Amino acid sequence: MTAYLFHLTAKGHRVLRHRVLTDPVLASTDLFDATAGEVVMACHRSHYPALIAAYGVISDCARFFSPARRALLFTAEPGSVAKEFLSHHKIIAIWPEGESFVRADPAAETGGA
Repeated sequence: MTAYLFHLTAKGHRVLRHRVLTDPVLASTDLFDATAGEVVMACHRSHYPALIAAYGVISDCARFFSPARRALLFTAEPGSVAKEFLSHHKIIAIWPEGESFVRADPAAETGGA
């Protein structure tokens, strides 16, 4: 998270470390990128139970920053199933690659009935 924070600030983003108080526990957003309008939470694993837990926490925290996009920061590139899950739920996946970070933005919705 610290490396991503430095990455964003080096690009000129205004980034805030933020904690959200929810009753009865503290939920962590980890950071809010005010420039991009993104709530970012660290997610150390990309298996299904971790994704479900992260989805719940980030979705709840995002309501305090409305409107805001939701992003999960991984330690490594998530697999295709995790990326599909995140895209379906309109969550950005971010992970380190070399000295920078890669983003997988949610797929654009296609028309249809």
